[in-house]
Order: sequence, then C-alpha cells, then structure tokens
Amino acid sequence: MTRFALRRSRLAVASILTLTALAFTASCGEDTEYRALLDDLTNGSNEKQYEAAVELGRQKERRAVDAMTHVIEDDDPYVREAVAWALGEIGDPAAVESLSRAAAGDESETVRENAVYSLGQIGDAVAVAPLMEIFLGEARPNIEAYEAGQDEPNPALLAAFSLRRIGAPAIAPLAAAAGDEDLTVRRVALATLGEIGLDTGDYSGVPALTEALSDDEALIRETAAHSLIITGDPASLTGLEAALEAWGTERMAGFFLGSGQQQLVEAATAWVQANGLDLEAVRCSVDGRAKWGSFDPKAVAAGCAGQSG
Repeated sequence: MTRFALRRSRLAVASILTLTALAFTASCGEDTEYRALLDDLTNGSNEKQYEAAVELGRQKERRAVDAMTHVIEDDDPYVREAVAWALGEIGDPAAVESLSRAAAGDESETVRENAVYSLGQIGDAVAVAPLMEIFLGEARPNIEAYEAGQDEPNPALLAAFSLRRIGAPAIAPLAAAAGDEDLTVRRVALATLGEIGLDTGDYSGVPALTEALSDDEALIRETAAHSLIITGDPASLTGLEAALEAWGTERMAGFFLGSGQQQLVEAATAWVQANGLDLEAVRCSVDGRAKWGSFDPKAVAAGCAGQSG
C-alpha cells in the first residue's frame, strides 16, 4: 500500500470514528433529555408533570407509556388531562386499558374527553367495548347542541367519533345501537355507520341502515338515507327508492337529488313533482350534501346561493 493510500485509509477510519462519536453524543443527549422528562413526570411538581407529559406526547416517546399509565391516576386533574392527551399522541395500544378506566370513571370531564379521544387515536379494536359503554351511558351524545355550535362534543359524542376512527371492528355494536330506544343514540349510531362505510368501503353496516329507513321517526329515516348514500353500496339503491316512495321527506329527497347517483336523482325528481314541490328548493334544502360514496358537509350545490332552506 502506498503512503498516499495509507493516509487516505487512516483518514477514512478517523472520519468513521468521528461520526460514531457524534452519533453517540447525540444519542446520549437525547437519552439525558428523556430521563429528565421522565423524572419530571414521575417526581416533579404538578406543573413539571404537566409540561413533561405534553413534551413526551409531542415526541411520541413510547418508553414513557408505562410510567404514564400510573401517572394518569395522579391526584391533580390537570396532570391527568395532559397524560390522557399524551398517550393518544404516542399511540401505543399498551395504554388502552388505562385510558379506558380514565374515560369511564375519571371525575374530571376534560380528562374523560381526552381519554376517549386518545382511544380513537390509538385505534385498537380492544377499545370498542369501553367506548360503546360510554356511548350508551346515561349522558347521551349532545349532537343537537354540537351541530348548533352551542357546545363542544361531550364524552358520549366523542366516543362515536373515536369508534369511527377504529372503523370496521365498531360496526357490529353500532348496528345493534341503531335499534336503541333513544332517538339520539339511534341517530348518531346510524351516522357513524355511514361514516365508517365511507372511510373503509365496508358494507356490513348496510342492513342496519336499510332497516332504519322504515323507522317511525323522520329524522332517523333521513339519517339512514344519508348514511347509505355516502357509503355508496349499489345494493342499497332499491331500498332507498322504496323508502322515499313510502316514507319520504323533503330532506330525504334533497339528499337523493344531491347524490349524483342517476337512479336516485330520477326517483327524487318524480317524488318532488308528484308532491307538488319546487325541485330547486328541495335540492337546496339540505345543509350537508350527500354525494354517492363521498360526503362534504360544506359543499353547496350549484345554483343554490340565496335560496332559503
């Protein structure tokens, strides 16, 4: 080996050693930061615990999950609130059991809300059962106040949002809830089934939606129709047409007209004309467009500007 080649070889080795040392130093720095945050989380003041939980959540630090599952039972509600949020950001299924206990039984509503939301972020099927218990609990989903912009979603409504995130594993219990005696529970269950069908392409919630098309309550029939439309199952077309003919409402007809599905548009047009209604007024009467296989709650049909609904 020439002197020049030997010199290059030594430089290469030195460079590798330098990079290795820098990586080790960076790793040690990161590990030192983690240990400091963990110490603040477990032994610090309430303020330091709160800040440490938030930062560990932002860093998605899975090593802290075990400690957090203990700290989530801390006496301070603000600490518990931060930990419940952080566990969702980290997304480790190992936190589901602790979050489920907090979601069901914490005395702070904010902690319960954060825990319910985090269960949805984690998305583990194990969370379906505890979320359904919250959804079907004494405090019904506050969907009316939420839609009117008068309130934030309560834990029961957040449970429905989280069940949507979990997806297909939630379909069977939601389909059962679609037959609940409480109108609000039925409505939110049907809406969530439609959203899961839209998200996943899973049509196993369609039978429950189809059955609800003949519900005694017009609002339930309309919700079921909307959900079937956004799910986009071709097999539901005949049932939708029959429901409009037998138990139709202007709102249901509006969803049909906005669906973009020719078969439904034609059925709704005939229904509107048979009932002596104005086609454009009906088409523009719904605040959320039900598009076949998709949904945009802010979309407005062309030509509807300025019309009342």
